[in-house]
Parts: sequence; structure tokens; C-alpha cells
Amino acid sequence: MSAEHDLKSLERLIHEVLSGDVTDLRVLKMHLDEQPEENRCRVEIELSPTGGDSPTLIEGTGVGVVDATFNAAKRAFAKTYPSLRHIVLDDFRVVADMSTGRVSMGSDVVGIVRLVLRNDKGRRFQFEDKSRSMTASSVRVVLRAVSHFINAERAVRTMSDAIENARVRNRGELVETYSLMLSELVKHASYVEVIQSRQTVTQKG
Repeated sequence: MSAEHDLKSLERLIHEVLSGDVTDLRVLKMHLDEQPEENRCRVEIELSPTGGDSPTLIEGTGVGVVDATFNAAKRAFAKTYPSLRHIVLDDFRVVADMSTGRVSMGSDVVGIVRLVLRNDKGRRFQFEDKSRSMTASSVRVVLRAVSHFINAERAVRTMSDAIENARVRNRGELVETYSLMLSELVKHASYVEVIQSRQTVTQKG
């Protein structure tokens, strides 16, 4: 199974578990302050309301727009979704489609931005975005990737709660079904602390 097909399968599972109620972080507008000679970039990104209950403004710094956006997103969401702390940027590249240029100099071609993130188990996940603005696509692809991992953790929490509930009701067949679904979801990142926290809450309840 290809990495792309595997990712699509995981995304379908996440949508199924969350009944389509997924977090979708989108940029409404952004401010970029870059100092190339110092390898320093600062971003302020205002998120669209489609981000749900997410922060409306995230900010961060890095050596470039991708690094700064990734740091901004992790800073804003890692406290609520601790699995994000185990995700690192593994690869980033831009491929230009020269056949899409609309001006003679070819400076307005569509570019495909590919971002690869890696979890603590060495598993790699590739995301991409394409447009005529490399900056916009770079920010969008990072937010798309972070949205994916946020939804994955939300799905893990949902399945963990469902398993505990099924155990309380002595529904062994549901425990088995939900456990198989959970085993697929945990391919994303480290959810040990997430699952343990859900079990603690259930026990106290």
C-alpha cells in the first residue's frame, strides 16, 4: 500500500469516527516579516472561523515561512493536542509546473508544495497544496497537515472513550471492533498520554 493511499485510508477512518465533524484550519490572512540575512521569519496568521473553537490568531518564528508556520501551529495547539509534540518536519519541496504560466516570463506558474511530517515511530505523512503563490501554499499545506493530526487525536480520544464504555457494558464484540479501529489511528503519533488521561477520567467517573 502506497503512503498516499495509506493516508487517505486513515483520513476516511478519522471522518467516520468523528462523523464528519473535523477541524479544518484555514488561513484568512497573514502577516510575514522575514529577515533573510539572519535566517529568521516571523508569521502572524489569522484563522478563518471554519477552524471552529481554535485560536483565531497564531504566531511563531522560524528560519523560513514553513518552519515559522509549523512552530506557530504547534505552539497554539500542542497543549490541547499533546500528540503534536511528537511530530517533526521531515521534508519540504516545491515543484513548478512550467506549462501553467500565463505570462511570457513564466513567473506566475502553478507550484506544488509538498510537505512531509514524521512521527516518533518514523512513519512519514505527505501533504501537498498547489497555487500560483508559493507563500500561500506553504502556509496552507502546514495548516492542512496540522489539522490532520488534530483530527487524528480527536478520533483517538473518541475511540478510547468508546472502548471503555463498551467494556463497562460488557460488549466484547464492540470492544474488539473499536480496538481494531484504534490500532489504525495510533499509527499517526504517540497517544500514550492521551489514552491514559481518558482512562483516568473514565475511572474517576
